[in-house]
Amino acid sequence: MLHMLNRIVDACFEFQNKSVSLPALEKQLAQVQTEIDNVMNAIKAGIITPTTKETLVKSEEEKETLTLSIAKEKIERPIIPKELIKKWICGFNVTDMDDTEAKQRMINVFVNSIFVYDDKMVITFNYKDNDKAVTFDEIREMLAKRENPDNHNDCQGSPLKLAGEP
Repeated sequence: MLHMLNRIVDACFEFQNKSVSLPALEKQLAQVQTEIDNVMNAIKAGIITPTTKETLVKSEEEKETLTLSIAKEKIERPIIPKELIKKWICGFNVTDMDDTEAKQRMINVFVNSIFVYDDKMVITFNYKDNDKAVTFDEIREMLAKRENPDNHNDCQGSPLKLAGEP
């Protein structure tokens, strides 16, 4: 059980690090810093022209904008340490499963919606930013596009990899 808990904690930690915009912003910032360094080297070498000054001013402004964007991204998507993730998950161990309200709160944390069909059930979980209700049409469209290596007409399973007993 401890092994499974650690795998879940690791997966949660890695998932929050999959920001698309932060690495791109940091790469842009590094490029701008290189431009600033190159202009400063040119100035030190005695190459001072109106273009040199314009380039430096523009690069400094871009650096400031990127630095603010990076700070904003880090504030909006703080990285939660593994220890806190584990503590939060372990907090569910004390849930009184005889208390209907406690069970409902637990379900609300993890389950976004459940759609029941005549021949199947589709469950969507809260694992991305912002809760979103999924319509039947969206589910049908998703299922139609879904890769189906076994040629089954039913829904494929969870994207999670098997790790032990269900």
